[in-house]
Amino acid sequence: EMVTINYFGRMTHKERVHELPFSCDSRTELCERIVSLESLAVEMYEVEKAGAILNEDFSQREAVFPEAAAAKTFTYTAWLDGCDAIIDFCKLKSHGMMGMSAAVKNLYGVIPGLKKPEMHYQFPNEADFAEMLIDINEFFKPRLAICDAVVGMEGNGPLNGTPRQVGAVIAANSTYNCDLIGAALIGMDINGLPTLKAAYERGLAPKSWKELSIHGNVEDFIVKDFMAPPVRGLRFMRKGTFMHFVSSKALAQKPKLKPSLCIGCGECARMCPAKAIEIKNRKAVISREKCIRCFCCQEFCPKAAMVVHRPLTAKLLNKLKL
Repeated sequence: EMVTINYFGRMTHKERVHELPFSCDSRTELCERIVSLESLAVEMYEVEKAGAILNEDFSQREAVFPEAAAAKTFTYTAWLDGCDAIIDFCKLKSHGMMGMSAAVKNLYGVIPGLKKPEMHYQFPNEADFAEMLIDINEFFKPRLAICDAVVGMEGNGPLNGTPRQVGAVIAANSTYNCDLIGAALIGMDINGLPTLKAAYERGLAPKSWKELSIHGNVEDFIVKDFMAPPVRGLRFMRKGTFMHFVSSKALAQKPKLKPSLCIGCGECARMCPAKAIEIKNRKAVISREKCIRCFCCQEFCPKAAMVVHRPLTAKLLNKLKL
């Protein structure tokens, strides 16, 4: 499989662009959401000015995929059926739940707005969620994956992290191969990324980026001190196993509120698929009994008030590389 990694160069295509934020199911909601994210607004309207078409078809369709490991049926945006080819154009970012967001995770965007919380609720464990993402990638089979790693995002990603210069653009004919390179650039591999682990176990990707045919030098772009989420280890275990029970009690990361940053807007409660958050005295309160640790609250908090909390046991094991 050929993977290309190179310095950023200007690319121009006349294509239909689909950008559907988490909560949008219509053009009106899309515009309202874009207005609240100024950088996205600039980006999307610059795309239209350049001659591309911003998708306005919000119709939905049900996929039936009996070969899937997890998502044998799911709802997707119907306009994709009319495309000659799908190009997965993503950004390299850290991710509170899945470790890294790049080409594989990016295709989750085919799921319509408010259907996404339902999928999080249906697949709350990282391993199961990863299998679902692989199913989506296998159903749509993007012709090309391009990852913008010129400036990545580290820390509290994928929305409230810190920009970090990486200086690369990755192109591959497989979302999995694209992610293998992206992971290498930020010091991660399949042991810390459930999507790549699932792809490897299903025979869809090699174990290491070193098994790929690569045009360019990966080592030139590796950021050794990139602040990526830690290896999750036992949390990759599926529900019902003894190791999953142990890890969920002693090692599992959890969303945690920074009260000084919370403004009581209620966005986290609105996004929570498990309805585990209430706003009390203008502060978010998480019900640990209901929380499924999908980190939707952390991902979409507009003030970065929700962060990923790691238990002391998990920190120690990560330092020991266990």
